Amino acid sequence: MNHSKQVKGVFFAVLLLVLAAIAVNIQVSSIQSAMRAFVDEEGNWAKAQRSAFQSFISFQHTKDDIHLEEFNRHLSFNKGMITAKKHLDNKAFDQAKSTLTAIGADSYNTDKIVYLSRYFSWLNQSQKAFAIWDNANILVVKLEQLVHDYSSESNPAIKTSILNNINSTQQNMLKAEKDFEQAFINLAKQTDTALSAITAIIFCLLGTVIFVFFKKTMNKITENDELYQATFNKSQLAYVQFKLNGDLIHANPQFLRLINGNHNAIKGLNFFEILRNQGNHGRLISIKNNRKHQDFEFKFSESKNQDSFYKAHTTLIHNYSGTPLYFVAAINDISKEKAQNSALKKLAHKDYLTGLLNKFAFEKHLTIALQNQTNGYLLYMDLNNFKAVNDQAGHQIGDRILENVSSRIKRQLRKDDPLARMGGDEFAVFLENTTLQRAIVIAKNIKDSVGSKPFTHQDNIFNVGVSIGISGLSHNDTSINELINHADQACYHSKSSNKVIVHESLRQRHSA
Repeated sequence: MNHSKQVKGVFFAVLLLVLAAIAVNIQVSSIQSAMRAFVDEEGNWAKAQRSAFQSFISFQHTKDDIHLEEFNRHLSFNKGMITAKKHLDNKAFDQAKSTLTAIGADSYNTDKIVYLSRYFSWLNQSQKAFAIWDNANILVVKLEQLVHDYSSESNPAIKTSILNNINSTQQNMLKAEKDFEQAFINLAKQTDTALSAITAIIFCLLGTVIFVFFKKTMNKITENDELYQATFNKSQLAYVQFKLNGDLIHANPQFLRLINGNHNAIKGLNFFEILRNQGNHGRLISIKNNRKHQDFEFKFSESKNQDSFYKAHTTLIHNYSGTPLYFVAAINDISKEKAQNSALKKLAHKDYLTGLLNKFAFEKHLTIALQNQTNGYLLYMDLNNFKAVNDQAGHQIGDRILENVSSRIKRQLRKDDPLARMGGDEFAVFLENTTLQRAIVIAKNIKDSVGSKPFTHQDNIFNVGVSIGISGLSHNDTSINELINHADQACYHSKSSNKVIVHESLRQRHSA
């Protein structure tokens, strides 16, 4: 077989393997998108069931049937998810999609949920997540029946027993939320593992193909210095060839520009010394680990205020008998990639619309505050009459109002007070190193700031207000979920009273 046929054979083999790798990555990306869709709708499921439970608490205290109606209305989303799950189990995917759409699930999330259920329900972690979903559906039915029994029961002792069962069921539903999220975290790990295994197999196949086609000519290729030099000098990447001790042998023009050097000075330079003088480790690669290929990153200071980052892929060159001769490094500028990764990391903790903290980052802040035994007060805010904005003016105007509201809230806070958009039209802020009286004053200032000036669009005037509930964190607390739930409950009662409401547990603590 001549070299031309060998090259063609390797080319088509590599092409096939690359296409296989791309197909694997596309499938894994789709699975991960579907997992995010499941988590998003699980959040809606959780919000619906918590709202339903709050309505039941209101019914318990007021005996007003309107709260019972609210309970049923909030729970309709969860019941719709039960129906959708049955359709998915029966592989009636069109009916499942119609059901999810009817209860208000996001269309993108709906497509991804159906996609994962149709093609990847056989995965072990998918089956675990679906089993948790089934158990959660049972709890929804049980909660609905218990609330119905409670509302129709007159015997105080039986009602107390039913109430205890309701509270237990609610706790189990909260646990189901966490278990469901954890199952999808495990599923993400499983798909990552599968991707790594398949990719490893593909590269093993690639290595086998190269070995088969080039086995008879390996020695000649390794000695063909003329071809190597042509590629070395014409590449757009920076290439450098250096001895095992780091002394430079040869470098292409791109590398010389990088170090501001010239060919005449190459023999007096050492690659490891160049790295050390730039503030990097003096020796980032080693012959002792017996690896042919090694990757590492390093930086070069182009000015006093700016560093450029590079990634080097090094290859240890052997002769045909296996004796190591020297290193060749291909160096790529990754400064832009580093900056993009840094920006993406910041975005992962920010709300895409307002630039405030998102729910994940805010809860992480509360967790750290709890671990540090920090005392403080949580203000939970929910906008009033905001739905009318989206209905009348559209979501684009609604988004502008949300941005305006976040600015009004921020003006009433200190610079370092963590303010977050918890989702939709809900906001939260945690106030450290302050008193309850001061927290109430800040809440009233926020309420006045948001509601004092109407929002206008063309000829429309929107009077958007805000309901605010307050709960407190002390070193005796053990759960941020309880802190958030208390503030959310107080916020719910704030809607009917049009006042800032302090949660009962906080009032008891300060009166004790």
